[in-house]
Amino acid sequence: MYGSTSMVLPDGKILVAGSNTNYYYNFTGVKYPTELRVKKFCPPYFDPLLISDRLVITSYYKGKMVKYRGYIVVEFKLKKAKVDQSNLKVTMYSLSQPMKLENVESEFFRVEVVAPPSAEIAHPGFYLIFVVHNGVLSSGIWVQIA
Repeated sequence: MYGSTSMVLPDGKILVAGSNTNYYYNFTGVKYPTELRVKKFCPPYFDPLLISDRLVITSYYKGKMVKYRGYIVVEFKLKKAKVDQSNLKVTMYSLSQPMKLENVESEFFRVEVVAPPSAEIAHPGFYLIFVVHNGVLSSGIWVQIA
């Protein structure tokens, strides 16, 4: 859809909205009618069988602002006792880095992430941070970068 948007919501569900409406668009009787609905999707990682892979972020930045090049400390809890090291990655601003852990059997973890270097990379504002394990998103937390 032209002029559409989508986003991951704080709970991990996906919101899709938007269209390209104008007077001459057809809403019925055509192969691809103009779409005016807003939809919320529940991705496959919400399957009850995957609930043990869903991480819980335990650190919050309520009202705090993170400066450019500053550190964002993300603490999270894994519901399983053992971590599959090959699937843990830290992804921020479209860059994904593998996370190396040595024989981890704890259920609490802490990751320090460096905020973007400047407003050219990420404009000042609020951003959602998620932690992903085995393709399953945690709930997100809001962080303000300025």
